[in-house]
Parts: sequence; structure tokens; C-alpha cells
Amino acid sequence: MEKQTYVTNEPGRFPARETKRITDEQRQFERHIEFRANDLGKVVSMLAESRFPGLRKYGDRRGDELEDLILKEAKLRWVVRVAKYSQPANREALWLEAEKELRELEKAAQAMFHVECV
Repeated sequence: MEKQTYVTNEPGRFPARETKRITDEQRQFERHIEFRANDLGKVVSMLAESRFPGLRKYGDRRGDELEDLILKEAKLRWVVRVAKYSQPANREALWLEAEKELRELEKAAQAMFHVECV
């Protein structure tokens, strides 16, 4: 007796899914999010390389906030990278998640940048 340990697609058993086409509007939205994420990355890098002595003291609240911002920005880069190469069914949800995270991180980076400059 032969046993199959894998699934085969006999003709017509598992129909192929229809894939959505990516519109020009969606591509423009994606490029805009990616551009903003790159700008945020530059700001976070600038904050991380800051020479202000009080910014990164051990146990300092601002230092902890900066570390949190760096980690969240890295997560955002990962989400954007995955969204770029995802199938259209998942792509839209990932880009919307990236936009949501980006808005929050932009506010946090702006607040931290303002504190550093004052």
C-alpha cells in the first residue's frame, strides 16, 4: 500500500486564486510610505549618533525612548521590505500597517528631536 505524505493538485481539485492587480494609486501610496520611512530612518540615525552627553546615559528616560525608537524604526523597515515583495492579497494590509506605525514613529522622532534641540 502506497501512502502520499504530501498534497497533490489533481486537475480541478484546488482552483487557482485570482490575484488582484496593483493600481497606480496603490504604487504611488507605497512609494510615498517608503520615502517617508527612509526619511525617518535618517532622523533616527542622526539622533542615535548624537553627541549630546545627556541623551544616552544609562537608565535615562530619554535614552530608553531613543532605544525604543531605534527598535521600532527597524521593525518598520522590515514591514516595508516584506510589504514590497508580498502578494497583492497581503500587500495592502502590510502597507496600511506600515503607514500606521510610520505616523506614530514620526511623532515620537519629532518630539525627541525637539527635546534634543532645545
